[in-house]
Amino acid sequence: MTDTYGDSPIHSIIDRPHEYEIIRFDYQNDPEDCRNSFLDLTLRRQSTVRRLRFFRPRRLVIGEGFPAPTNGMIILDIRHRQWDDLGVEVADFEASHGSVTFCAADVIDLDAVT
Repeated sequence: MTDTYGDSPIHSIIDRPHEYEIIRFDYQNDPEDCRNSFLDLTLRRQSTVRRLRFFRPRRLVIGEGFPAPTNGMIILDIRHRQWDDLGVEVADFEASHGSVTFCAADVIDLDAVT
């Protein structure tokens, strides 16, 4: 896979996310202040577990068949598009059965936060 997908660079938060499966999906919505909303994905590849938090998620689509493995998951840095408060896109380059796609303001690695 290249360092870009379409017009966007691949985000460096996690290498090869399409090799992971979603083992936990948590969505926190704050209807009074969207700045407090987030989506946590816990991903596993063999014995490696990664926990990512996406801030202010929007355009969430969960494909029929979820939680089937997301064999085409890709995380893109979309800041160059200059969309209002969106910097990250979770897409699916294979249009996989059960895919999860959305945009968010930003993403962090919860295990790297001190």
